[in-house]
Order: sequence, then structure tokens, then C-alpha cells
Amino acid sequence: MSKHLLCQDCLAISEPSSNENATCSCGGDLCGCLTCANDAEKLLSGERDYRRLHLEAPIDLSHWSASSGIRALQAA
Repeated sequence: MSKHLLCQDCLAISEPSSNENATCSCGGDLCGCLTCANDAEKLLSGERDYRRLHLEAPIDLSHWSASSGIRALQAA
């Protein structure tokens, strides 16, 4: 089982639970595959280059947080 789950919508990070179909509080799907778990670790360690995070397009991650992902930017 993965150490971290990464939301496919807002990029928030969650801990694994017993619910395999867990969703993020934003409604997005949580993924714990090896790539997503590694990307979560990279985000937690400060990586912000979208290419190294397997994102398809540039995104402003300057206000990203583990608990809310990029939702703070979307609400502004």
C-alpha cells in the first residue's frame, strides 16, 4: 500500500485509508500508484517543476499545500 495518495484534481495529499474508492474533499479521485506516490513525495520535498511532477501543463504551485492542494488558488 502506498504511503501517500495524490488527488488527481487539486493535488492535495491524503493518507491511505481502508476505503479503496476514497475521494478527496474537492471531489477528485485519490491515486496511490507508484508514480502518484512518488509525485506526492516530490511535492512534500519542495519540487514545483510540472515536468518532474508528471503534470501535462504548467501550473502555478507557489501556493500549493499538502492539505488543500491548489484549491486556495482556485477560490481566489
